[in-house]
Amino acid sequence: VAQAWMNVVEMVMVAVGVLWYCKSARAGRGAEVLLFASVVMTFSKTVLFMAKEGLGGWSHVKQTSMMDFVTLWVLPNGAWILFPGIMMLQWGAALASPERLKSD
Repeated sequence: VAQAWMNVVEMVMVAVGVLWYCKSARAGRGAEVLLFASVVMTFSKTVLFMAKEGLGGWSHVKQTSMMDFVTLWVLPNGAWILFPGIMMLQWGAALASPERLKSD
């Protein structure tokens, strides 16, 4: 249940951030920080879910074949770490750049 509520919070953050960013020509840092926070949330939750499964002895996936495990668990979850991770690093660097900090 907690996982589902975290997903709801994350999706609301994304929806509000995108609407806020698209609604005004100069949304300011607020929308960008909200969207950055949602990307960090996505990344962190997925790492937590994967770590929980691994530290739990792979109890939910150990009965599957290696091919099924890779194609149905590692690749989809890996994408939810890779892409938000890239966005998190690039967006975080852009938000913290000295030029950007001076302009706000």
